Amino acid sequence: MAAQRGKKKHIEAWMLRYVNSMKKMLHLSDWTIVMQNEPCSSDCLAETDVITGQHLAKMYLSKTYTKDTPENLRATIIHELLHCHLSPISELSEEILKPLADELGGSRVIKSAINGIEYETERSIDGISEAIAPFFPLPNMPKKKKAKKKVIAKKKAVKRNVKTR
Repeated sequence: MAAQRGKKKHIEAWMLRYVNSMKKMLHLSDWTIVMQNEPCSSDCLAETDVITGQHLAKMYLSKTYTKDTPENLRATIIHELLHCHLSPISELSEEILKPLADELGGSRVIKSAINGIEYETERSIDGISEAIAPFFPLPNMPKKKKAKKKVIAKKKAVKRNVKTR
């Protein structure tokens, strides 16, 4: 993906390193995880599009991922990577059920079944990621920079204290 000139990259280097290390720990070394520079939908922390047959996943993070806690980021990344392992369930169900639409009562029934499978797969991923997250390392997030005004105010306060002694 070509970077646009003058536009700040959304995904920082430390996050790329973290996702790569987590990918290895979750036995996804044969997968390509592409971190997208565009943010995910505003109503979620992250999204992942999986192309199982190609062992390819495109991961999108929220605009505010750098403000999240390390624990929450760890759980989010694990959750998104688990989609690589479990998305074949949804894909297979769709592949099997769609041709049977006429026999099983039409496309509305099939869509409901596929949606139910996707929902339960998502809940399973939630449960697994919550259970295993504490056993994985936290991301090495950069230290937050203090605002210059606060630092200047502190220096002035120190100077005043020194003069009054």
